[in-house]
Amino acid sequence: MEYNKSTIKEGVNRFLEGETSLEEEAALRSFFRYSEAPPGLEDLAAYFSLVDEHDAANGLDDSFDEGLMEKIQPKKELKFVGLSPKRWLSAAAVVIAVLSIYFMSQPEEPQPVAQEIHSQEEIRQAFDQAKAALLIVGNNLEKGRIHAASINQFSEAQEKIKKK
Repeated sequence: MEYNKSTIKEGVNRFLEGETSLEEEAALRSFFRYSEAPPGLEDLAAYFSLVDEHDAANGLDDSFDEGLMEKIQPKKELKFVGLSPKRWLSAAAVVIAVLSIYFMSQPEEPQPVAQEIHSQEEIRQAFDQAKAALLIVGNNLEKGRIHAASINQFSEAQEKIKKK
């Protein structure tokens, strides 16, 4: 939008209200840069002059905004990062830990107890078999005790012979 002395007050009011576009603001800057400021708008002309000087001194032109936006916007190109063995091991450790916690937190189901119903006769036969097995073990222990006593007598006899 081009401004002339008759429409400048309307543009200035819109600028002060913050309703101008970047193009309109650039047109206002251009007007105040190349034209004499109307009475009462000298402060605004000085403002635009200072902004122009600041931008020129700091190199803030249109390419600055473009360069800044390129730096802060993420790159669209994604790179595939291969997984090293260390990363695989870390991932495997996490999976194992999660599975371990899951299975350890599961409540144990009680194993069914097999209860067999036996008759009195079967119980009696089992008792007699256990009694017979224990008698055999007892007899063998008695025989072992007798042999141990004879070995003890033999050792004592050897000791007596060695002392003489």
